[in-house]
Amino acid sequence: MSIRSFAKAGPRQPAPSNQPVTRDPQVRAARPHARWAGALAALLMAGITLGCNVSSLLQPATPTPVPTRMLAPTFTPTPQTLPPLIVVTPAQNGTPGVIIIQSDVDPGKIVISIPPTTTPTPLPTSTPAPIDTPLPGNTPAPGESSPPSPLPLPATGTPGSLLPTPTPELPPTVTPLPTLTFTPAPTPTPFIYVESGFVALRTGPGPEYPLVAQLGPNIPIAIVSRNPQGTWYEICCVNGFSVWVSASNVRVINDPAGAPLVVANPAPLPTPTFTPTWTPTVTPTPTSTPYAFERAIGPQFFPTDNQFLTVWVKLFIGQPPLEQPAAGYCVSVKYEGFDRPNTNVDKPSGDAFEWSAPPGAGNRVQYNYKYEYLPPDPKTLDPNNTTDTRLTLLGTGTWTLFVTDCAGRQLSDAVTFTTAPSNPNREVYTGWIRVR
Repeated sequence: MSIRSFAKAGPRQPAPSNQPVTRDPQVRAARPHARWAGALAALLMAGITLGCNVSSLLQPATPTPVPTRMLAPTFTPTPQTLPPLIVVTPAQNGTPGVIIIQSDVDPGKIVISIPPTTTPTPLPTSTPAPIDTPLPGNTPAPGESSPPSPLPLPATGTPGSLLPTPTPELPPTVTPLPTLTFTPAPTPTPFIYVESGFVALRTGPGPEYPLVAQLGPNIPIAIVSRNPQGTWYEICCVNGFSVWVSASNVRVINDPAGAPLVVANPAPLPTPTFTPTWTPTVTPTPTSTPYAFERAIGPQFFPTDNQFLTVWVKLFIGQPPLEQPAAGYCVSVKYEGFDRPNTNVDKPSGDAFEWSAPPGAGNRVQYNYKYEYLPPDPKTLDPNNTTDTRLTLLGTGTWTLFVTDCAGRQLSDAVTFTTAPSNPNREVYTGWIRVR
């Protein structure tokens, strides 16, 4: 019989208790073989089933595709603010500030002021906890606990005692201190600042130099040099170049005596913004007789550093070189149509000619009448005024001159000219000849 037939047959069931027991030896011998064949077939079927399941477990699983998400485009916003016209770096750690101004900005409209600064808050510092350092020889092995501190030994040993006598301590070795070398402290850098208001910054030591900007209050700027008179300081820097400021308008910190003396170049001649003109003929009020004086000289203009106006007048009779002084006459001076009296000694024309300068000097003219107008000191009008000078009070406008009989009656044609703070031609020379 084959294994398949044994498997199908299965183990034989015992006969019911009411059936008689078979006593045939062949039949009893075949029963154990049948039982073994059925067990073998069951094991074979279980192995086939397990092999199929294991093969399915060993196959790799197919991954589930993840959809790709398109990233949204990003953009950087364009700043909407313009760079500042003036960059001011304030003083830090004893270093004076630096000022930068764009070149296309009108300097007369610039006011330099210090930007606000924020003081950073210091971060709190933590104090490290002390670390116990074990004594030499008492370091425990890894995994062991620290040994207990030994009991203190007695001060001295006794005879027969096993305790050792302590060794006397030696005095500590004294290390000599290093010799200190004295280093002289650096000389403090002198600097200026404006206490209040605004102060003009110029290219040279004088109001005749071009204006660069105006300095606001509380901005410290280092002093580079000074003029020999000590009335102007050269300070650093605006747009990388040094400028000059009047010493009377600022406060100085630290002694400026150590600053080098500098003799600045002469102020550049200003670009003529006007041409002094005069009216050669004036339509006079109809009178029965013409003027007694006719203009014979000028007007002529000479540059000067004086902050006041001077007019030299020559009144004469007869033709040069044999002319004679015309004495007893005056000259009326008006500014923008209003009388501007002589601030010097006002007296009629003299009976002798004088020279305006000694021999050999430039701009030397002959005269017998002198007019002078000195503007008032701005500080006498307003002690807090730090922007005006005598030149600004001299004015920008038109002046008119003519000869009078000292009683107000006009005896000549009028001469006109103009002045401005930037115009150095503040000396004028003119003359009239008496013809009637």
